[in-house]
Amino acid sequence: MMKRIIKTLLICSIMILSFSLLTDVYALTKTTVAEKSVYGTNDDNYWILNINTGDLKSSIRFRFKCDSAYNTYTSLIQEGCGYGGGTPRNIYISIVSGTNNHDLTLLTPTVKTQYNAGSKSKEGAQDVIEFQVRFKLPAHYTAADIVQDNAYNVWNDPCSFDETTGAEKSNTFTSTGTHSSSDRYVTMSITLNLQTTGMAAWRDSSAYTRKYRYTNQSLTLNYDKEETYTVSYDANGGSDAPEAQMNYNCTNTVLSSSKPTRTGYTFNGWNTKADGTGTDYNPSSVYSLKSSVTLYAQWELANDRNIEINMKIKKSDINFSNGDPCFIVKCEGYDLSNNFHCYYQICSIREDMEADAEGYVIVQCLFENIPSGYYNVSDISTMRYVISNIENTVGGTVKGKTVEFDMCNNVNAKSTFVYENIQSEYFSDNDYINNSF
Repeated sequence: MMKRIIKTLLICSIMILSFSLLTDVYALTKTTVAEKSVYGTNDDNYWILNINTGDLKSSIRFRFKCDSAYNTYTSLIQEGCGYGGGTPRNIYISIVSGTNNHDLTLLTPTVKTQYNAGSKSKEGAQDVIEFQVRFKLPAHYTAADIVQDNAYNVWNDPCSFDETTGAEKSNTFTSTGTHSSSDRYVTMSITLNLQTTGMAAWRDSSAYTRKYRYTNQSLTLNYDKEETYTVSYDANGGSDAPEAQMNYNCTNTVLSSSKPTRTGYTFNGWNTKADGTGTDYNPSSVYSLKSSVTLYAQWELANDRNIEINMKIKKSDINFSNGDPCFIVKCEGYDLSNNFHCYYQICSIREDMEADAEGYVIVQCLFENIPSGYYNVSDISTMRYVISNIENTVGGTVKGKTVEFDMCNNVNAKSTFVYENIQSEYFSDNDYINNSF
């Protein structure tokens, strides 16, 4: 009878390890069969739980003791806890040493073995326990796999059985949690067979009086960090593109609010293609594709440039009896796309206009909303008056009787043309003077 019991225990004492992890889903990876050794009185045996999250690693040693009459409180379990009967026994669990960088705590230091379903086709529940631990996972880490020292591969049968039905239990790894973008604590429920952890001894049927155990069995939880993607910015002919943004696949990216600059152009958002044929994005909008991308600045030729030309002449030089002085001003040049533009303004001075403190009357010609580029402005024809001086020039350079304006680097530019009356025996009041050279 005793031999049959021992034989049954030998066949059935295979470790099953099932985890109900509230946060992550695992895949099982098997390693080679662990070595067995004669039990002896060595107290240097542990069940080891390893947790790896990148460079942060923990290796925590557990010890299990039983209150069975066939065991002692001061050493490792020396026999199957259910040996001599199927009554559940108290198992005392402790963390005895190791490196604990994940703030792991033991939630259930005392548990009972499961009932030995001796009348069922499979036995072994008397050495099966379930306990819980809690530990901290860094942000953005998810489980990659579980690696365990598989002493249970010594036999072909599974190692644990339902305490009510005696049905075989398979290894299961389930989760109801989701990925977290912040550090969080995970509660893990662990079900295992004490004999195959090395915490309890078993008898070799070929040498009935000898007790064996597996030494320093371990479980390793490997976690992979969530993959990242990068949003890069290309100024596409401009400058001052925002810095690239890195984010995790679980998170959308709010695009930078910063805008690049380009002389003579107006920024018109981002596009996934340099020529603007891709998908448009605005600054501060949400990028949700979670794959690396380069966004290219889109530009429009600025057409908000203004040139202000003031005509200035002493009122005392004007003979209003022959009509109001009339000025024809031309603005011509090329925009940054090399398109030619030509504009004209006709301005006149009326007798009812007031002179300033120096006796000058001023009239304004305004060239509005011209494209960014380079332009020359001149007075091409004036009745009886010629330009004597050009002053107060902003955003341009005076070249003789013409002003060359840089309307790429300037949004608003201006200049003042000062006139004088040259009526003489060579000119009548009705003559027009060509001021261009």
